[in-house]
Amino acid sequence: AVSDNPALAAASGIAVDRIIRLVWTIGGALAALGGVFLGLYFNATAWNMGATILLLMFAAVTLGGLGTAFGALVGSLVIGLVVE
Repeated sequence: AVSDNPALAAASGIAVDRIIRLVWTIGGALAALGGVFLGLYFNATAWNMGATILLLMFAAVTLGGLGTAFGALVGSLVIGLVVE
């Protein structure tokens, strides 16, 4: 509701600023957790360890379509199967 219409969400009693802050915090925490898991998977860390996975994610989203989450999911499955 907050992303679709913040004014209506605020009028219905939802704390819009709090929700936005919470979503950004959870997103940042999940990204950090993903980086930790990536470092544990490769048993090493480097300054550019996210470059290859970033290129794969960009290819998956571009293949599936930039506007839809379902298209990005299908694109990531295709790229994942091709890479493996």
